[in-house]
Amino acid sequence: MQTQIATPTSELFSAPHLSDIHPKGEIFSRIDAICQQFFSRIDWKAAADFFVEQKDQFAAGEFWGKLMRAATVICGFTHHPELRKRLDEAVNYLL
Repeated sequence: MQTQIATPTSELFSAPHLSDIHPKGEIFSRIDAICQQFFSRIDWKAAADFFVEQKDQFAAGEFWGKLMRAATVICGFTHHPELRKRLDEAVNYLL
């Protein structure tokens, strides 16, 4: 006999979307510092060229993907407009 679940798991365990989070305090300050000190300094065109030209075949796509994934999560969390602009430019350049 199968047990019926009255409430779907997705309703019990749902996480907020990153755009719904508006952090404050020390943790946000540290994450924002990462955005300012690391992601804002990246030459996104050069990162895209590394992926497109694959000068070093080893992990070229993995490098690009992990870098972009980290940057988009930070951007979604901080709502940093300059980082968003630079990510958009990098993706448009790649396309």
